[in-house]
Amino acid sequence: MKPAYAILSILVFVLLPVRASMGLATFPHDAQTPHDIIRQADEMMYVVKNTTRDNIGVASRGMVET
Repeated sequence: MKPAYAILSILVFVLLPVRASMGLATFPHDAQTPHDIIRQADEMMYVVKNTTRDNIGVASRGMVET
């Protein structure tokens, strides 16, 4: 007999697949401060979520107004 945690992990995998959308911003190309880099990446993540889902979006310079 399989341990309970193995059975539970199989059930969770079948019932709850993991999906991810990511935003990517780089220093110094996309922004000059940590706060602005996070804003750029966050904005790009929501663009991906609202359009394609399960993808990675790369920020471009000046995308988010400061």
